[in-house]
Amino acid sequence: MTENLIAQPQEYKNKMDYQNIDLNRGVTAMYFKLRERIAERFPDSFGPVELTVPMKHLTEMSQQEF
Repeated sequence: MTENLIAQPQEYKNKMDYQNIDLNRGVTAMYFKLRERIAERFPDSFGPVELTVPMKHLTEMSQQEF
């Protein structure tokens, strides 16, 4: 599992470098997609693929609920 976590971002970075695309501009999207793919492959370790929405707004939550 660790090898997958290391290999996937490196492979993506290599593709972006080859295409002369700025990696830093899309890094948030990359990690979001990476998390989805890893969650699909290792659901016991990374939880569900879909993200959950909080029931309350963050400003209404106590520290413990947060």
